[in-house]
Amino acid sequence: MKKYRIIYTSLFTLFVFLRLLKLGSHSLWVDEGFSWYTATYLNITELIKNRLAAGHFPFYFLFLKLWVNLFGASELSLRLPSFLTGVFSILFFIILSRKVLSSEKSRLLAFVIFGISPYGIGLSQEARMYGMAVLLFIFLITEFLKILKGETQGYKIYSLLVFLFLLNGSIALLPFVILNLYLLFTLNNQRAKKLVIINMVCFALLSPLFYTIFAHSRFSRIESFYIKQRFNPGEQLNFIHYWLLDFFSETAGLSGFAVSILNLGFLSLSLILILSVAYIVGATKFNNPERRIFLFYFLLSIIPFLFSYKIESRYLFYLFPFLAICWAKSLESIKSKKIFLVIIITWGLMVCNNLYIYYTIPKSSWGEIAEYLNSQTQKDEQIWLFPRFCYTVFSYYYKGKAEVVKINPANLPTTAKKDINGIWYVHWMNASLPWVGGKHAVYVNSYIKNLLSGNLKFKNRKVFPSQRGNTEVLHFIRD
Repeated sequence: MKKYRIIYTSLFTLFVFLRLLKLGSHSLWVDEGFSWYTATYLNITELIKNRLAAGHFPFYFLFLKLWVNLFGASELSLRLPSFLTGVFSILFFIILSRKVLSSEKSRLLAFVIFGISPYGIGLSQEARMYGMAVLLFIFLITEFLKILKGETQGYKIYSLLVFLFLLNGSIALLPFVILNLYLLFTLNNQRAKKLVIINMVCFALLSPLFYTIFAHSRFSRIESFYIKQRFNPGEQLNFIHYWLLDFFSETAGLSGFAVSILNLGFLSLSLILILSVAYIVGATKFNNPERRIFLFYFLLSIIPFLFSYKIESRYLFYLFPFLAICWAKSLESIKSKKIFLVIIITWGLMVCNNLYIYYTIPKSSWGEIAEYLNSQTQKDEQIWLFPRFCYTVFSYYYKGKAEVVKINPANLPTTAKKDINGIWYVHWMNASLPWVGGKHAVYVNSYIKNLLSGNLKFKNRKVFPSQRGNTEVLHFIRD
């Protein structure tokens, strides 16, 4: 027992270190820019309206507003709450794994997969609400299993956990719905009936907010427009392929390998299938209710992919602890020691490579770009920024002399001020992705470049290549 305590303590120390490493040195990325901007520049009323319009509940951002007022708004400070929830997630994952896994070998495997996964590390180093959602879900599912098995009568604790989990808003809805669908299949169990009632009461208390974000948020309107006007089965299959590959490979620590095979349909599809089969095989090794819960969550989580234009990997945060548990159970079932060692060593090397990439290649280039422009821009110049929502993260870093112009796709510029002698065009190239701006963003980018170099007769002097490579910076000067 003492040996395992030392192993777990050593691994826990390593996993905390990985989440702390470079916590404050990576530049904020676009979504983190929203977190900072709403928490810093908006008053409480504006913050609530802004977040509901974006399809999020405002509670995390209200907490972040209080946090930055107390501890400042550095990258380290903004990410520290997520880091802390990541650390506690590791601790409480041990409790969950001991609840469902019977052998110490499978528990250790699950602990390593969960702790070293770049997916979990990323959530712990991002100024967003997903790290807290993972922690609450682990809490919730642990208490849920205890009640179903008759090991506790902790309905009050469960009620509090459900309510807190639902406070995460739209990202909590799918795992909450799946949990209730599972309960509907077990209503002959009196404890399940009580849990359904608790769930419905908690949801009813927050239903006005859920109605607001789904009836009035701009992302609901975008989703509706996509389904009615732009839905294409072939394009949707490509989305499903991309998002599943992104989620599974990131969680397993194989993103570097996955990127290299992204355009090789058969290989990338094979990777998705292998990781999916490994999950299902592991899930079938459990007894009920764990087996049903793991299979319910895995299979029903695929449904939104069939119609949604955008399912990013972090939206499936709740599958993260289940993947670690089921993959560990599947690995444990391998009888051949040689095959087991080959899989572990190969996987370990890929994870190490993926972590190296994660820590050496910045997730965002906004800090790098802004520092360059701080020293290069002049008062008689402008910065044209597209898409305009990048202004939040750009303004976090940019302190230069030039005026920043946010390009509005609905009201594109046709000229430039006569006293402007240079224009820096900053283009976040992810805007051309289908779930951001798509073909219209491609048109806007082409229009701006043609306007500056053609109609306005500016001369393209230089290009600044960012290390990240997904943001283009062009400098146009008067001919």
